[in-house]
Amino acid sequence: MQKKQLERKSLDTVLKALDINDVRIEESENPDFLLKCSGKNIGVEITHLYHNKHHSEVKSRAWEGECERVLNEAKIKWIERNQPKVNVSVTFNKDARFRRKEAKDWGKNLSYIISGIVPAPGKQSVVGKYAPISHALKGVSIPEEYDSIIIDRSPEGMETSWTQSTGGALPKLEASFVQETLDKKNLRVSSYREKAEEIWLVICIEDFKYSASFDVNENATDHRYKSLFDKLYLISRRNSTLYELEQAFNSETVT
Repeated sequence: MQKKQLERKSLDTVLKALDINDVRIEESENPDFLLKCSGKNIGVEITHLYHNKHHSEVKSRAWEGECERVLNEAKIKWIERNQPKVNVSVTFNKDARFRRKEAKDWGKNLSYIISGIVPAPGKQSVVGKYAPISHALKGVSIPEEYDSIIIDRSPEGMETSWTQSTGGALPKLEASFVQETLDKKNLRVSSYREKAEEIWLVICIEDFKYSASFDVNENATDHRYKSLFDKLYLISRRNSTLYELEQAFNSETVT
């Protein structure tokens, strides 16, 4: 997905969570979007959080890209074969490697594996080591490159979805990491205000990917941040959970 498309999906998630419908949206740069809403001009800057070197034992984005290629090829083959609409979530073995030239073969193989365990409409199939006993399919094994596979039969009208599951423990989202991201954006607020009277910053957790998934906790959501923005939001796109973060403006003391 292109950067601007990703930003727009994040913005749409925020507007839906805030129940804002009557709005005119214009794509921009610095900030990313200009909104005309309730007689106000609002600039919205979108930024996404990703694991960095301080988050130990996390999977690399390069490895994640290898897995995404396999999933994309599996989805293509699934659609070519006119298979039923499904939501597929795959947890890859962290030691598995998928060379680019082998992605099509791995994807084809994965699509056939899933063909053999597709549940009835409205049901779910789970295989692998993370499968709960109540949902696991007995006697079904999968290649060691996959830790688990979850398949949901999609309701009518839904699109086929193939995603990576995070699997395992997630790094905690620390207030210091959020503030570090915010500090970089604070430097640009004056230029943003040249385009709009009110400026929002949306910090997005794009938790459809492991490298962008965090354990969101009170350390991050209840902290008081040093900010120059008029509104500061943190949003998890997977479940559309929106937090308006508390701010200490300008000369106020931040603890």
